[in-house]
Amino acid sequence: MRAAVRKECRRCVPCATRMGPGVKTSPPLQPIPVGGPFHRVAVDVLTLPHTTRGNGYVVVFVDYLTKWPEALPTADHTAETIAQLLLGHIICGRGVPVELLSDRGPDFLSQLIREVCQLAGIKKINTASYHPQPDGVVERFNRTLTNMVAKYPNSWPSVGQVLELLLVCL
Repeated sequence: MRAAVRKECRRCVPCATRMGPGVKTSPPLQPIPVGGPFHRVAVDVLTLPHTTRGNGYVVVFVDYLTKWPEALPTADHTAETIAQLLLGHIICGRGVPVELLSDRGPDFLSQLIREVCQLAGIKKINTASYHPQPDGVVERFNRTLTNMVAKYPNSWPSVGQVLELLLVCL
């Protein structure tokens, strides 16, 4: 049985092309101090195929300590949408984080996000331009999510429907 499954997985083109290199490297590790759950939250926007509901983006929040992801599908990724998701799903659902880490996207650098963070007492941290490594927790989840969505065959429900099912399960 195991050999048959392994053989089938090797023949599957999406699975074979989405597999990682398999080589483990050991970079110099530096601890990232985190006070507790939802002390530092990373946020990023992921673009995926449009769903049947018109959602083409996923705003992803990931807690640095527990690695808990919150993947929220949206139709756009404006500063207003991100502020609503931050207030409605993170602050109201999990509590106010001490730090919010994001890349330098225009939606994260807006005046609205700065004011929301200031009013909530959140320290806004930005990564360096073209250097996503400090935001690795959310970038790794994005890769996992895109690999999960890409492996569904075309004969199954549309990618948008699969994405909506996956996000309900998270």
